[in-house]
Amino acid sequence: MVVRGAPAIAIAAALSLAVEVHNLEQFGGTLNDAASLLANKLDYLVSSRPTAVNLSDAAIKLKEVISNVVATAADAKTVFQAYKYAAEIMLQDDVASNKAIGSFGASFLRDHLKASPQLSVLTHCNTGSLATARYGTAPGVIRSLYADGILQKAYCMETRPFNQVLHSGS
Repeated sequence: MVVRGAPAIAIAAALSLAVEVHNLEQFGGTLNDAASLLANKLDYLVSSRPTAVNLSDAAIKLKEVISNVVATAADAKTVFQAYKYAAEIMLQDDVASNKAIGSFGASFLRDHLKASPQLSVLTHCNTGSLATARYGTAPGVIRSLYADGILQKAYCMETRPFNQVLHSGS
């Protein structure tokens, strides 16, 4: 298991195909050939982890991008460029979503903090940067609390698989 966590699996799959597409400089096919190649590769990636919902969602979104570009593009290279751009945007969006979750969660806890100026939190599942593209969801809240000077302690209760909490720096 090299990549773990549905969000990370989706981003890794999208970006790995972007790297492959980047290396197809001598592609001699048509627009439709390019679209078919990408769709088939996305289907193959989804089949590798059919239970990873983020992966199938990413594939659906990327296929939509491909379909829209094919309708207006002049050549296969344009289709490939649009795919690479869309995959990179997915990465940026995942990190932004994680940071927003962290900020919202920290804000919620801060607003409901009674008399104590500091807070200790417990997280069970590592949904941090090992499971997402970078920032993490639950650990994103912990990061935000720490940045705000409110975090006293973070208790990380789960270390599977492969002692993930130990690797996450929690």
